[in-house]
Amino acid sequence: MLPFKCFILLICYCFLACNALQCITNCSYTLSFGIPFDVPVQCSQVASAGKCHVVVTFWYYLQEYVVTLNAGSSNTISSSDNQRHAMFEVRPTDSYYFKYDIHHACKDRNDCAQDFARAAITEMIQRKIDYQSIISELRPLVSADSQSENTTNLVCFDSEETTSQCAVATNLGSCVIADKLIEKEITYYCNTGIHARLGYLNISDSGSFATFDIHCNRSLCNELSTLKAAKSILFKYGLTETPEGRLNNSSQLIKISVWLIISLLAIKN
Repeated sequence: MLPFKCFILLICYCFLACNALQCITNCSYTLSFGIPFDVPVQCSQVASAGKCHVVVTFWYYLQEYVVTLNAGSSNTISSSDNQRHAMFEVRPTDSYYFKYDIHHACKDRNDCAQDFARAAITEMIQRKIDYQSIISELRPLVSADSQSENTTNLVCFDSEETTSQCAVATNLGSCVIADKLIEKEITYYCNTGIHARLGYLNISDSGSFATFDIHCNRSLCNELSTLKAAKSILFKYGLTETPEGRLNNSSQLIKISVWLIISLLAIKN
């Protein structure tokens, strides 16, 4: 009887192993915007997994994107596994920093993350986002002239929406307006942390949680008009999907789904 049970267990193990999700893992590489997505031959490591995961980071100021494919042991997919994030750092000079990244996890078929990456990259590059115009229009909203006294004598709106001193020569700071897009909750405060004095936008969207934060270094820059102007700029140039500042919405998912179907049909043919 025992050998028979062992035989059944062995059959079950083989069935599960043969039918386990297969994902490319430990794979990271960089391509320029002009080169279509493809997985290089050196990314040959495949693992049985609970889910496939991909992160695509678009470095607009470098005009290149980085793809990272991995296999996850857990088959649980959380909101943090599927999110989009954009960050702009705007300086008084012509220099700037701008990246946009997409995180995605799936478990519906082998190498599903690779298929998603191909569709998402195609959709993003075809937007032809005018990142230089975005930076140019954001700069006067969030960044003070380096010679301005506002950088060392900064007044901001606080949580009570009244004004208060945020920075002096010996204590640097930046004004912040933070918008929780789904809850429609806006807060105002002074930031004296490690990134104080920098002017930047930080936008995250996981579908169920979304934020649109502005850090600026002009006196009283963390007002509602700054938030509205920044959202208008990003929507005008096609970076956000809605006028409210969302990076994820149903129309964006439909676009990727269409590209995904086209990609799969092309592979089969």
